[in-house]
Parts: sequence; structure tokens; C-alpha cells
Amino acid sequence: MKSTPYELFSNVQFPPEVQRRRVRLVMEHELTETQRRAIQGHFFEGRSFRDLAREQGVQPSSVWKAMQRGLRRMARCLRY
Repeated sequence: MKSTPYELFSNVQFPPEVQRRRVRLVMEHELTETQRRAIQGHFFEGRSFRDLAREQGVQPSSVWKAMQRGLRRMARCLRY
């Protein structure tokens, strides 16, 4: 049985500094400003959806949706 290219490299792990650089580049170049603010605020600053929504003048569900879309985009970009 032949292995696919993905199977050949699926267990490859990058050093932490490379992972951090890749995440930063994806956040800077692939996400919208709204997605970036939601992810940055929630994961890196530990802020609640309610707090982020109040600051932006939107509903908490809007912040949640933006974050989910951003995380899906990041997952696609970081997959390779």
C-alpha cells in the first residue's frame, strides 16, 4: 500500500519558535482584523467574549463567530 505525502509527514513537529513564527505570520497576513482581534483578545489576553464585544460595540456571538472563522482559516493555513 502506498503512503500519501500527508501520511509521510503527519508526525513531523516543528520546534516551538518555528510554530510561534508561523502562527504570527498567519494571524498577520491571513486573518481579517476582526478575526485577529477576537483570537488575540481571547487566547492571548484572556479576555471574555462579552468584554471584547462591548469594546467593539457588537454582540458576543459576533465575536465568537469571528473567532471560529479565524481559527478555521488558521487551521487550513497551518496544515501545510
